[in-house]
Amino acid sequence: MGWRKPYSVKIADSLRTGPVKADKHVLVTSWDRGRLIALDDVDGSVAWQGVVRPAAALFTPAYLAGGSAWAVSRAGVLQGWDLDTGRRLAGTHEGLLWDPNIQGIPRLQGDVFYVVTRNGGRQAISLGTAE
Repeated sequence: MGWRKPYSVKIADSLRTGPVKADKHVLVTSWDRGRLIALDDVDGSVAWQGVVRPAAALFTPAYLAGGSAWAVSRAGVLQGWDLDTGRRLAGTHEGLLWDPNIQGIPRLQGDVFYVVTRNGGRQAISLGTAE
């Protein structure tokens, strides 16, 4: 891989998670407008933006599984987007409320998303593929 020209792009007023590299994109979750933003890895231009439904800030970094990216909103909804098209995937999981200061940030192992909720419940959700 050769040298790349650095770039800087403002994509949101508030970011609370780090970027995630996904093939030809760099994914960033936005707190202020509840979006998953896919930047072109070469020049930083916005390739696509995934809108969160219902509207809420994204609470986690992007999680990658099977050609898709997933994130959890502050409303406790896990939702995914196709990495190639940016289209939101049909399946969502609701009720995933936790305090990151107490339970930490959920983990992804393989294609299984693990989260401990505020009420002490532990959930393991298979993200499978985006097909």
